[in-house]
Amino acid sequence: MKTLAMTPIDTLASTAAASPHGAANPEISRSAALPNRAYTSHDEWLKERDTVVAQSGMSAISSMLLALAKPGDVIVYSEPIYGGTDTLLNGLLKQLGMIPVGFMSSEGISAFKAAVADAKNKGNIAVVMLETPDNPTNNLLDIAECRRIMDEATAGQAEKPVLAVDNTVVGPIWQKPLDHGADLCLYSLTKYVGGHSDLVGGSISGSKDIVTKVRRVRNAIGTTMDWPNTHLCYFLNDQIRGVRLPIIFGDQAIQLRAFQ
Repeated sequence: MKTLAMTPIDTLASTAAASPHGAANPEISRSAALPNRAYTSHDEWLKERDTVVAQSGMSAISSMLLALAKPGDVIVYSEPIYGGTDTLLNGLLKQLGMIPVGFMSSEGISAFKAAVADAKNKGNIAVVMLETPDNPTNNLLDIAECRRIMDEATAGQAEKPVLAVDNTVVGPIWQKPLDHGADLCLYSLTKYVGGHSDLVGGSISGSKDIVTKVRRVRNAIGTTMDWPNTHLCYFLNDQIRGVRLPIIFGDQAIQLRAFQ
């Protein structure tokens, strides 16, 4: 009887890194742990610049918005949007003094343009958050055109807004927001990337400068991925390798249909 051998997964249980003050920073042990580093090895395959993982999709979104917006800033967002994101924007962040301005994605670019103009009258636009396709109506937005409108409308701001796209619904193969002008691409890894109902996670990918800001907030508020759970790291890396399979099978189905 043959037995299956599994490559052991080493646990990075304790590391230390130099803090800005010169002393070892024990907090880094959590943020540098294996699950929080392993997903970044796939950045090149995803053609993205830098990646940070979080405990869940909402942990990723929360860390991102708290890192990039402050009281008095405006956050423009597409509607409908994932329920947790909507609650965060119109509940907690509103209580903290941030100003959410939504627009219906079903009304297209004209609605986005009007929302940006309205947001400018309310204050400094810090983040534009798009979910495309959205959940649950699958409306699509032209990311590149949204980028153009955003840049044009906020040219006079001291710091330009960050364009963040939640790409959870369509996944990393079919659409690459960073190639269309987004600064950040977010995923609930629980969904399409995970797919087997055996993990919960989130990720934020984009330019190193912006992701570094998000990473600092993630570390500070404890939304890091579950670092003692090396099985989570194994599942995540294993399932990322399988993300291509639906594409292969889909192409084969199209070819078979054409042949028939």
